Amino acid sequence: MPIQKLVLGIRNSLPVGTSEEEFEENYQKVLKPFMTLLYNHPGVYLWNYFSGNLLEWLEERHPEFIMLLNDMSKRKQIELLGGVHYEAFLPLIPSPDRLGQIEFLTTFIRKRFGRRPRGGVLPGDVWEPSLASTLKSAGFDYILLPDSYFANAGCRGKELYMPCYTEDLGKNLIVYPVSTGLSGRIGTIDPGTFIDELSLIYRNTGTEVICLYLNPLGLQDWYDEFFSLLEERSTEISTFRPVRCTRILENLGKRYFSSVTFQSMMRWIERRPAGKDQEDLDASVLPAGSYRHFLTRYPEGNALYSKMMYTSLLVNQIRGDRSRKKTAREELWKAQCHSAYWHGRDGGIYRRAFRQAAYYSLLESEKVTKERGIFKPSIFTTDFDMDGNQEYLYRGTNINAYVHRFGGGLIELDYFPASWNYCATMARHEELYLNDELPTDSVPRYSFLDHISDRALVQEDLKHGVVPDIADLSRKVYEQDAFHRETREVKLKVDGSIKTEEGELPVVLHKQYSFKKNIFMVGYNLSTGASNSREFYFNTELNFAFTSPENLRIQLNENSADGMTLLLEDRGINSRISLSCQTPFTWHSLPMNIPYLTEGGIVEEYQQHMLVLGWKILPDMEIPWTVEVQVKLDKI
Repeated sequence: MPIQKLVLGIRNSLPVGTSEEEFEENYQKVLKPFMTLLYNHPGVYLWNYFSGNLLEWLEERHPEFIMLLNDMSKRKQIELLGGVHYEAFLPLIPSPDRLGQIEFLTTFIRKRFGRRPRGGVLPGDVWEPSLASTLKSAGFDYILLPDSYFANAGCRGKELYMPCYTEDLGKNLIVYPVSTGLSGRIGTIDPGTFIDELSLIYRNTGTEVICLYLNPLGLQDWYDEFFSLLEERSTEISTFRPVRCTRILENLGKRYFSSVTFQSMMRWIERRPAGKDQEDLDASVLPAGSYRHFLTRYPEGNALYSKMMYTSLLVNQIRGDRSRKKTAREELWKAQCHSAYWHGRDGGIYRRAFRQAAYYSLLESEKVTKERGIFKPSIFTTDFDMDGNQEYLYRGTNINAYVHRFGGGLIELDYFPASWNYCATMARHEELYLNDELPTDSVPRYSFLDHISDRALVQEDLKHGVVPDIADLSRKVYEQDAFHRETREVKLKVDGSIKTEEGELPVVLHKQYSFKKNIFMVGYNLSTGASNSREFYFNTELNFAFTSPENLRIQLNENSADGMTLLLEDRGINSRISLSCQTPFTWHSLPMNIPYLTEGGIVEEYQQHMLVLGWKILPDMEIPWTVEVQVKLDKI
């Protein structure tokens, strides 16, 4: 009987935006103990995958660890696999970025460790059939995917363990099935029994290969005994690096894998169906297929994805300056790290640091694309978020401001001196793991969302993070009234109605944005279709993402030359937003903390501040009623 081949490996990655403390903790508690243990078992051979940003951090902070990896690689105890440098989901990024990110990590490994990786893993195990030709073109001979993908492709028995070929555009790629069920049993039974179970599978199925993921966190004693037993029983069952295993395996079949995502990943997408608790959920109620559902599940992820795609277009327009293009592209690649786009076990899109890190890199990339002496501020229309409707994008030297027709709101407000997006906010979404009684948001947390109330608001009205509304304008799609490129203005219009005790009062709201340098104006013109016999209040809701409540200082200046001015100073990025209006206004603010689930349990994190500016509209006043707010962004 052929020797039983055991292909073992570990995956190590941390998202872009992970704090220095988290990197260090991962090194001290996970990487260092495990690799030191493995080093002391030279008869055990593993593959290792490290994301590019983790390797960069290790090289800077712990060069001795890189030396250890280099030593183990030279003695062929470990095989370093490649992948996507900044852990992007390959199908979600443009084709040049796919090859670029793979080659970026490949080059890093080749230069530091002396050999080019011949295989790799995919972030999130996200697979689409076209990736076979992409990965082969990038120099890969094989990749590893969960065995459930093989089951979905019709594999049974031995076929669930043996690698096979897959093909796209005439290019073959070997795929190794990783036995996730068996990997999950590691540490649950004693090492000797576990090895006996593996041997039984070899005999019963006739497979030559079993591939397993090892979780390097904890279980040091278990792994020590496990590795010792493998060394003792090496004539019966032996560990192989994938590169060696690939050379000696013959007569591999061929399979085609449809677009598929690991099932546990898909469980983060679905809302709770009526009448079902979380523990009642099964695959029948989960969305079939694609991780792309996250882009519709979370508007914040779609906004970031849209910004990434738009920035990619800007980068590809750079001509004649390879150094500048390289710098812009590498910043773009950092922003493509998948964790900021979906939920996941680490909190993902709910982690403010992940989102802002992505926006920071996108804005740094965009700054590089603005060629001095050529770039000029402008406003234009484009289907920015790919929803079939045109959005209005102002691109300036100091700020960006993107206006959406839904709610007539501001969906992005970038301040380039700090590379900060004030609209990188997060709504409260319905999640399977949260109490049904917790409030959720029906619209994204844009800025300049319009509300009408029947009385002056008090702080208590906002305690649940919802602005009282008797007109519901924030849910409507605004129409374009006028658009002027020369003066950088866009005028929107929406028809609605105010619900009163006497019935519904028709209302028409005209809304104008105008931009210049680091200032923009938002003007309102409100008129009704009938005489108004009672007073009501117009409120505009602003949602700004600051670095933290502790870094935020709010000050009201009622004697400024611009009338009333509300100063919002963020000392975390040394920047300030000034909201000025000649018409006196009331204001309220509320820090928004949102709960979400991580591996450590449910945590609550600050996401943004909600601010509401309000004006009284008197009965029988001259119609139309108008007001204008000036927004200025500058340094403290």
